Amino acid sequence: MAAAMSFLGIQGRVVVVAGGAGGIGSEVVRELAKDGATVVIADADLAAAQSLQSSIISEGAQSAAYQLDLCSEVSIHTFFQESRAAYGEIYGLVNAVGIVGAGTALRCDISEYQRQIELNCYGAMRLARAFVEQCCTRLSANDGTGDVVNASYVYISSVAAELAIPDRDPYCVSKAAGQIFHLNLANEVARYGINVNVILPGRTGTPAAVERAGISLEAARMMYATQRRQGMIPSRTIAKTCAFLLCPELVGFSGQKIVVAEGADTTYRPSYEALDRCQRGSDS
Repeated sequence: MAAAMSFLGIQGRVVVVAGGAGGIGSEVVRELAKDGATVVIADADLAAAQSLQSSIISEGAQSAAYQLDLCSEVSIHTFFQESRAAYGEIYGLVNAVGIVGAGTALRCDISEYQRQIELNCYGAMRLARAFVEQCCTRLSANDGTGDVVNASYVYISSVAAELAIPDRDPYCVSKAAGQIFHLNLANEVARYGINVNVILPGRTGTPAAVERAGISLEAARMMYATQRRQGMIPSRTIAKTCAFLLCPELVGFSGQKIVVAEGADTTYRPSYEALDRCQRGSDS
């Protein structure tokens, strides 16, 4: 994976991928490493992060691995202190952390909402604030009157943040809350030269999603009922979108929502009718 010349301009820059040890995050790590970034893999699963780090290094790229718990302020601040000391200023951060669980608006226990909101929203808030804090350290040295920092933050939300998806209410709520926080954050940190953007993936080909689709033909039909075409969106597509949003040349390109959902954001209405059709085995 020796770094090739890239128009993105992230060669040699330090980029953190939170949740980078698996799923979409691991594909983001590989894409950024290929583009020449020094990728810091931060994940709750340290062993998995170290395994991916070894793979990246063996292919000629630069990488590091750290354990990170987004539910802990101490863990987050320790991570930034240690990684900055080891690798210098962190230019970019991709937050690919997220959990999903089932539940309906009427029946789901509040504890399930709390579990998903704690990580998908509050955890993301802690991480984003700590990132902005470390980005602005150089400004505070001269009372904030120096040059603006040049940094970029990408939050991987979900198309679920804007849809009422059957039996996924806690996830929809948690991602919607996390998304609006980041859009507000983009407004507040623009003056510092920090871009904040949000990606809304649809049905993406992570191992967990592929496994669910493979349970049965009916399961696959239900998953693809609201898309223009059947099939998963490649994780690499999301990774390339992240890489684009990290480009230093995107001055002023902030506070954007980039939907990568194969039309699910527009055709998921009404979702119950479409899913019912698939459950009856109809191809119409």
